[in-house]
Amino acid sequence: GQNILDASTNFRFEHPVYLEAKKEYALVVFSKSPDYRVWISELGGANLTNAGIPLTTNPELGVLLKSQNGRTWTPDQMKDLMFRMNKAVFQTSGTFTFHTKASGVYGNNTQDIGVTIGDGENNRKFSTFNIADETLILPRTTLSYNIDFQKDADAGASTLSKTEYGIPTSVKGRTTYDLKKVVDTVAEDVDNVIVTATMTAPDRGDGYADITPVIDLERLSLIGIRNHLETSSTANNDIQGYISKKVTLSYPAEDIRLFLSTNRVSTDANIFVYAKTLLANSSSDTPFNERPWEKMSLQRVNGATTSDLSLTGTTNSPVLTINNNDVSFTEHEYRFTNSPSEFTEYAVKISWYGTDEAKIVKAKDLRAIATT
Repeated sequence: GQNILDASTNFRFEHPVYLEAKKEYALVVFSKSPDYRVWISELGGANLTNAGIPLTTNPELGVLLKSQNGRTWTPDQMKDLMFRMNKAVFQTSGTFTFHTKASGVYGNNTQDIGVTIGDGENNRKFSTFNIADETLILPRTTLSYNIDFQKDADAGASTLSKTEYGIPTSVKGRTTYDLKKVVDTVAEDVDNVIVTATMTAPDRGDGYADITPVIDLERLSLIGIRNHLETSSTANNDIQGYISKKVTLSYPAEDIRLFLSTNRVSTDANIFVYAKTLLANSSSDTPFNERPWEKMSLQRVNGATTSDLSLTGTTNSPVLTINNNDVSFTEHEYRFTNSPSEFTEYAVKISWYGTDEAKIVKAKDLRAIATT
């Protein structure tokens, strides 16, 4: 009859199964069909690979266990399961290109990349981006990404300048990157966002690798962020930004002191800081959420008063400090006063404004104190 060694069934997995070193694994075989058989060897029994010579030793790999119910397993030290295990080998390097679902070329343009939306106010723009991925990076393997914003065919299908827009030449997954200049996909004729992954693995000596980095394609996505900026002429009650929750005081106060650390590297970017209050014993029936925002004045920079620094004006622009890098922060103190009137409720708001959504003021360490 047919040699069973030539008629073995190959169970092919969709993806390689990675086994950790110094860890035990079990190979479990079961089927609801009576049409399958597995072969086992038994000490002293026939040797199919070398007829006439009985089996005298166990193989070096594992022990056979049997079960009637799939829960309780009994070892059989005299028998072993016959199987072949295929080991995968990989290229030592590879480059893979992903045309994102945002692509107008390959992704049916579900995100309207390069498409004018309405009056153009909501056109797709990138201020920052993040490649969200799920990966397995094994020792001595590497994985990096490259991102290109590609123009449409009518514009030559070229890519935007990495230097001009501040696009890194090498990108890590799960890291947010701020651009130097906003990518306006309509104005720049961009209709394709291309992510390229470069992977490397150690050569085992014959030009191949035993291991490789892994990307879960079901969890790979590109997150694009567009910062919202206001203009200086926008009405105070209509501007957007960060709004604190309403604070209800146990005792009335007259002043609000707000401390905020900022990083501002561009003169095109700035912030406004506002406050709204509810006066003590107020007879107004205007809901708090509909009460007007009022601008707070800048009082101190790194502890020094604005007059000590020879700064002009009582509002924040243009005296907000310029930083010479994107990691250093300067503490600013703003003040709002209702004196001699007292208030019992207040909230604060920070609004960002400028001309380029990629050039913004970063803010942290916000503290607000109500005083008398």
